[in-house]
Amino acid sequence: MFAKRNAFIGSYGSTLPFIVAAICLILLPGGLRQTFSAMAASDQPQAENTITIGVQAALSGGQQYIGWRQVNAVQLAMDEINAAGGVDIGGAPYTVNLVYEDSECRPEQADDAANALLGAGVVAVIGDTCNSSSFVAQEIFDAAGISMVSASSTSPQLTDQGYDTTFLVITRDDTWPIRAAEALYSTYAIHSVAIIAMEDNVDIPAINAFVDAYEITFGGTITSTNIIASADDINAALVKIQGEGAYGIYFPWNDATLAGQVALETSNLGMVDVPIFWDSMSEVKAMLNDYDTAAGAAAEMNYALFYYRDPSEMPGYAEFNADYVASAFPNYGDEAQTWGAFAYDAARIILEAIDRADSTDPADIRDSIAAAPGYEGVVGSYEGFDGKGDVLPQWGDMMRSLNGEWLSLHPDPATLPVYTYRTDNFASTTLASEWAWLNEDPTRWSLTANPGFLRITLQQTSFTNWLVQPTQAGDFDIQTSVSFTPTANYQIAGLLLYQDNGTYLLLGRAFCGHSYPNCVEGNGIYFDHAEGGALVSDNFAMRTAYLDHAFLRLIRQGENYTAYVSQDGADWWLVGRHVMGSGVSLSSMGLATGTGNQTVEGVLADFDFFQVGPSAAPELIKNLLPFIVRLPAR
Repeated sequence: MFAKRNAFIGSYGSTLPFIVAAICLILLPGGLRQTFSAMAASDQPQAENTITIGVQAALSGGQQYIGWRQVNAVQLAMDEINAAGGVDIGGAPYTVNLVYEDSECRPEQADDAANALLGAGVVAVIGDTCNSSSFVAQEIFDAAGISMVSASSTSPQLTDQGYDTTFLVITRDDTWPIRAAEALYSTYAIHSVAIIAMEDNVDIPAINAFVDAYEITFGGTITSTNIIASADDINAALVKIQGEGAYGIYFPWNDATLAGQVALETSNLGMVDVPIFWDSMSEVKAMLNDYDTAAGAAAEMNYALFYYRDPSEMPGYAEFNADYVASAFPNYGDEAQTWGAFAYDAARIILEAIDRADSTDPADIRDSIAAAPGYEGVVGSYEGFDGKGDVLPQWGDMMRSLNGEWLSLHPDPATLPVYTYRTDNFASTTLASEWAWLNEDPTRWSLTANPGFLRITLQQTSFTNWLVQPTQAGDFDIQTSVSFTPTANYQIAGLLLYQDNGTYLLLGRAFCGHSYPNCVEGNGIYFDHAEGGALVSDNFAMRTAYLDHAFLRLIRQGENYTAYVSQDGADWWLVGRHVMGSGVSLSSMGLATGTGNQTVEGVLADFDFFQVGPSAAPELIKNLLPFIVRLPAR
């Protein structure tokens, strides 16, 4: 197992006596197996016992701001290791030596740089900064059997070519466009899109990957690809797209202001139901501020795609960057940024591989890198590499603007509330005392027909057999799992938050056969907000690939009610968010089914459990009179 950052280097940044750091290094759980020897500075190994690691980077030219940060970060990692006594190889202590060469991000210079590093006796290399120079370098290093671990080159072709000495610790350019295509088509039911591309950006991996995945893999329709030279061309492209009837727009370009203008002009043309999926081609989420400034209210309901990982979201970045800055590197020592963080982790992964291999042989080091079991790095928790040499996980994020806030479509579980939960598993033959029926028909529900489940049989009178209990005060989280296969319009089963007959929130698995934008044309997940007996206009619909069941989750935070869906109860996808003002009191929570008063026979909904957190003892609902609520037509 890769050691955690602090365990790997002992007492990181500490001024304690070295012997204390050495003892800690040996004793810390998860630390390396006594590999970095506890040696005083005067006991450093002789020069012949060295491990030479290379960095090939752009140290001049337009990309030097990346290259120097990479060199600095690797130097920081080497200094830490050497301060801890070096690396123990076969019982002998070795110091780590850094050599670096300038590729200028030019292929012709990359050739010279790579050969110079080989001449220096490197056993592994971090680099190159740019794709173009990495292509040249990887061929040279592979021929020599030297592993190249890139911290900033992102072309899919680098690992697709089959060189088993090439590894990427950073996300491939095609990963997130492919995931975006899948999310748009399969998850959010946007089955036709138009593309707007800048004229200098029409043949890049992001666009090609998106098109191939969306059209070929998932079966969507690209109505047109519109090439623009500047902001002046946006309106004409949108007018054309409007005539095509596309349900979404894909815009890959790293100019947030321009992307926001696309959103604004789309809204101004009345295309309010056509979301923009902006591919930022970046990791910097701060650009969303510029997007929001340009788009204003038109940012609402649009999407954004981010690669790699924003430093603000890296768990180890703050500590790492503080030590980077304290090192006072003469070139770009002000901040490590994304590129320094990934380069640092690349260096640490290589050193960990050397430790596991207990060898300086490049072939052994390569095999050890490929078999990496995991590493707690600055960027996050690395799982290792796939068979091509691509890092796992592939960092990145998809987001959506809802009620003026950008939310992750596929959030990190750590960002969701965790409570002490109270769960009713419906294991008894009678309902718990906190439950009460609204408009009960006792012949249409059962705890014994499918033991361990609450079974509700749908009927034409909609919302018969609402099962409710008092809503908890403050913020809360309710969840259920429902097995349910709707087959006709308006059949729905799911979670309910309720005020009265016409005011409620309903998150459920449902069927709708109408056209866009109100339905997903078949079985889907709906998050409905009704007031005064009618659905308000900002309801959410998304397709579900889950065959017959779904886990549903509804989280209240202040006036925000955010809905998620999952196939397994752990991996959640955003459905939508509604804001309920202070004038609404959703005083009851529970489970509901409905048909919109459509004729129905034999359609069953099986609820596996109802869970609420924070855990609090509910009070019995009293004096609730039966009533009938019609599901309004969509």
